[in-house]
Amino acid sequence: MNSRKWLGAFCGFVTVGAIYFSGPCADMRINNAQLDHYADVLARVRHPVGTRRLSTERDLGILVGSGNHCDFFVAELREFDTSWADVQAAYADALAESEHLVKIHLVADEQLEGAHVPYLLHTRQAWGVPPTKTNAYLVYIFQSDTANLDLRCH
Repeated sequence: MNSRKWLGAFCGFVTVGAIYFSGPCADMRINNAQLDHYADVLARVRHPVGTRRLSTERDLGILVGSGNHCDFFVAELREFDTSWADVQAAYADALAESEHLVKIHLVADEQLEGAHVPYLLHTRQAWGVPPTKTNAYLVYIFQSDTANLDLRCH
């Protein structure tokens, strides 16, 4: 009788392990690793002199649109003292080195119009930065992929 309890416990352990290492849990770990990869790519970007970070964000899930997909988003909202043309020129090499994953977008006013960002991050205030006359821009990576079994992407 005692050996049956051990066998039952062992089978339960194997079943829980199989569920953990396959299916939704495995896909969540894969998607977390992918998000970490994008964050590492963004962290390696050399930012121009005269700029400073105001805020950062990273997230994954269904961030824009609807349906069966998974969005990955990592970003920095930055401030600059020079001209926008100087900022764009300074990032030219960095954008090429990132295999064009990294994008930059001027924040012309309170709204982040035209940037491919999650719905909840379309204003400076959503980034924790009050509306000001500060020149700001977004450096970001936004990628979409299949949802697989990660429940955050359904």
